[in-house]
Amino acid sequence: QLRKLIMGTEPLLDLSSASFSNTYGLILFILVGISGGIISGLFMKMLNVTEAFFKSLNAPYLLNALLGGTVLGIFALYLPQVLGEGYEYMEQVFNKEHIFTFIFIMLGVKIFATAITINSGGSGGFFAPALYFGVMLGGLFSSYFGGINIEIVSHEAFIAAGMASILAGVFQSPITAIIMIAEIANCYHLVLPLMLVSVVSTYVNSMFYKGRSVYDMKLVKDGIKKLEPNLYFPNSSLKEMVKRS
Repeated sequence: QLRKLIMGTEPLLDLSSASFSNTYGLILFILVGISGGIISGLFMKMLNVTEAFFKSLNAPYLLNALLGGTVLGIFALYLPQVLGEGYEYMEQVFNKEHIFTFIFIMLGVKIFATAITINSGGSGGFFAPALYFGVMLGGLFSSYFGGINIEIVSHEAFIAAGMASILAGVFQSPITAIIMIAEIANCYHLVLPLMLVSVVSTYVNSMFYKGRSVYDMKLVKDGIKKLEPNLYFPNSSLKEMVKRS
């Protein structure tokens, strides 16, 4: 209640107008889930690659930070959208201010920039980038299918589905993604599509990383956590995955 008094009750993105017109829309949500699983897997792969690169340098912490900052600065000269948490640009995509190609570029460069920032010693987490990737993914689907006049799923619904799919894939927790996106985007009426994209994304991502979340990967690499055998379940059922989350 105190937070509501200070910050108000407005959601991060108000997607209460999101809708889908018929069951064929569920097919598009499945595609969003598959894409979210792949993109979240690519993000985790990029984290691994950049971490290995900076470790291979055996350079002092400050030198790694200088190198990472230089790379980000070069990107920012041409695409300033890579800097910061990206909420401003999420809002722009939500308002349909960018075309398909530009959204695609922002998504790809932001994945690279986030991995560089985290592994060169910069400050950052995974939640805000996951939301950013999700909004960009939803914007891509909305831009493409809107461009060919297939409007059985609204722009807002694609945005919500994109965020849920990336969160579920990165954190390997579909139930968390469903509840969180429904809450922060004020779209409880989209629970069915959110369930669909979250479970599909979690399953697709698990094919790459055997059910390990981005946090599991880091803890195992640092020797803090042992890799549990039950995390390797490429043939596990969706029921087992939802139970694990």
